[in-house]
Amino acid sequence: MSTQVRSIKARIYSIRRGAIGYSRDAIIIVPGVETAVDAAKFINARVVWRSKKRN
Repeated sequence: MSTQVRSIKARIYSIRRGAIGYSRDAIIIVPGVETAVDAAKFINARVVWRSKKRN
């Protein structure tokens, strides 16, 4: 199985939080994605968050 790695800058819109522990569910706004067909390509994608200080 091949893995495709892409670097795309996006904005975090919302993160689902629970009473216990951390959640891995988030809503991400990706520039240039306007339709549901385009957005479906990003379902279950892994995201790396970096702070402004690059920590």
